[in-house]
Amino acid sequence: CRKCECDRIGSATQQCDRNNGSCICLPGSGGPLCNMCARGYTGQWPRCQACGECFQNWDEIIQDLRNQVEALIETAKNVEDTGVASVYDNEFEKMENSLLDLKTQLESANITRRNVIGLQNEIDKLRQNINLKKELLNSVGGRITEISSNVDGADLELKSLVEEADRLTEKSQAFQENATLLRVTDVQGAYNITRESAEKSSAAKLRTDQADLKITSAESSRQEAIQLLDNNQLDFEKQFSENEMALVRIDKQLANFETVLPMLNRDVCGAESAPCDQLCGGPGSCGHCGGRSCLSGSVSKAEMAKKFADEADQKLNEKQKEAEEVCD
Repeated sequence: CRKCECDRIGSATQQCDRNNGSCICLPGSGGPLCNMCARGYTGQWPRCQACGECFQNWDEIIQDLRNQVEALIETAKNVEDTGVASVYDNEFEKMENSLLDLKTQLESANITRRNVIGLQNEIDKLRQNINLKKELLNSVGGRITEISSNVDGADLELKSLVEEADRLTEKSQAFQENATLLRVTDVQGAYNITRESAEKSSAAKLRTDQADLKITSAESSRQEAIQLLDNNQLDFEKQFSENEMALVRIDKQLANFETVLPMLNRDVCGAESAPCDQLCGGPGSCGHCGGRSCLSGSVSKAEMAKKFADEADQKLNEKQKEAEEVCD
């Protein structure tokens, strides 16, 4: 007897099969000891991820072709039992070998172009988010600059109004000092001059009050803008840094995936190039995959297997009719 060596992380139980020692694995883990990624999963064990839609589609095609071939083989056996010689054993054996080869290749092709496209979309979203944050910072900075400029302009205007008010006050005092003399010489003229001076003084005071309101409003807006920038500066910088780090990390992952694409294209379409080969095409948006000159690819082998299966089915039907005619 030998001890079971099931991996504690990947196995569902520490007990193994008594005959061959194989372990019962958790989803995503595989192998005799449950210490590697299972079929249909990719990545570095134990961080295995499902291969996705591409693998499932190919696996369904292969299983369907295999079922068709097995059905044809069973039909051929029934024909042999009735006394008709089977002349297609070699073709069936070739088709089974082709299907096994396709299955092996697809088991090793764990990275799909959908993963690469998903990563590229995530990079684009991160870049858009970074650009939006930069635009927000620039707009806040521009607003502060504009408010500061308005405050400076209002200060200059207030200074000018104060100087004008002082001059008018001096003139008003001079008019008051000469009021007695004016009354004696020209009472009506003195009254008119005094009234005009009072109106000018009131207008100057009104403009001064309005300037004070503008300065107060501008100062309040500037304080709000400064407070907004102070409250969000750390968040902006933190998010910007995190996005930059995520962008670098995903760029590295994308570069690693792109190095695998040529081998995936070779196994599936028959040409070791990416993303599209001129002769054999490629998966995704290339328009075609495989062909008569790309027999090493999974697509071409699958098409050949289906073609052999259809031909075998046709020939078996013909032989079946011949056998029925002989029996009649």
